[in-house]
Amino acid sequence: MSRQQSSRRLLIALAVAAVALGTLTATTAAPAGPPHHAPPRLHPDAQAAHAKTQAVLNEIVAQGTPGVIARIQDARGVWDGRAGVGDLVAERFDALTDNTSVDASKRPRSTSEKFRIASVTKTFTATVLLGLEAEGRISLDDSVERWLPGVVRGKGYRPGNITVRRLLNHTSGIFDYNMDKGFRTLYAGDEFDRNRHTRWSPEELVDIALAHPPNFQPEQGSRPGRPGRWDYSDTNYILAGMIAEKATGGTYAQAVERLVIRPLGLRGMSVPDTSPRLPAPHARHYSTLFEDGPEAKVRDVTEFSPTVAFSAGQMISTVGDVNTFLS
Repeated sequence: MSRQQSSRRLLIALAVAAVALGTLTATTAAPAGPPHHAPPRLHPDAQAAHAKTQAVLNEIVAQGTPGVIARIQDARGVWDGRAGVGDLVAERFDALTDNTSVDASKRPRSTSEKFRIASVTKTFTATVLLGLEAEGRISLDDSVERWLPGVVRGKGYRPGNITVRRLLNHTSGIFDYNMDKGFRTLYAGDEFDRNRHTRWSPEELVDIALAHPPNFQPEQGSRPGRPGRWDYSDTNYILAGMIAEKATGGTYAQAVERLVIRPLGLRGMSVPDTSPRLPAPHARHYSTLFEDGPEAKVRDVTEFSPTVAFSAGQMISTVGDVNTFLS
């Protein structure tokens, strides 16, 4: 497994192995935006065009994933696919109705569910930084040292040569905090339950990375017309979120809401900040947390502190809102 795959796997393990409708609510929801117009639905005759996609979803469930959802949106309209169930627990207390449901494990998946989008968050963070450049607040050629003086230091790092652009395209050479063995141990197996509610500051995550020397110097990074080094690092996007806060004087969540969520009317999207909960309706999230093989224990990882990922992977959305943003 490559460094990039291993790094992303931590955020994915904590965020994406999702199933089913849940009952918990979060403290932060997407703010009101422009009217949200539902995309046209596919004509029934066009459903056959996505039979192979549905077969893939069915196979994912057959191989052990409790449930999966997908949405395809094109000129013909929208196709929603789903397979599997919404909850592995047969009985679950419903805080909304004050009742215990005995059919929780029979709930089908739904494309209206909200779920943690993990590293897709990075595309929103990059959009925020591009928006701030368009407003004249920052330049992609500004150095990290200009905006965060003294934050990146030691071990051979040269923050004056690391630009915002290099953070966003992963050519900074900064070590990925998710690759720190001690940090990864905190979220592996049984340790997850002991640490799921730990709150991290962005500075703490950066400091974990800076305990390691850079993977390479920024001058060695790729740039247009000159191939060079590239290395996926969540630390890049933690720093990008910190720069967004410094440039705006507000929080990362406020920047995303102002520059992305409100303009696009993404009503199912939110930045949880410190809340460990998901807005309803949502899926139960499951993972084996780096344990492999038939004896690997499946754990419910629905609730955990999103501060572990900050601007590199904490956002929540629906499949429809992700499609709207990317289209």
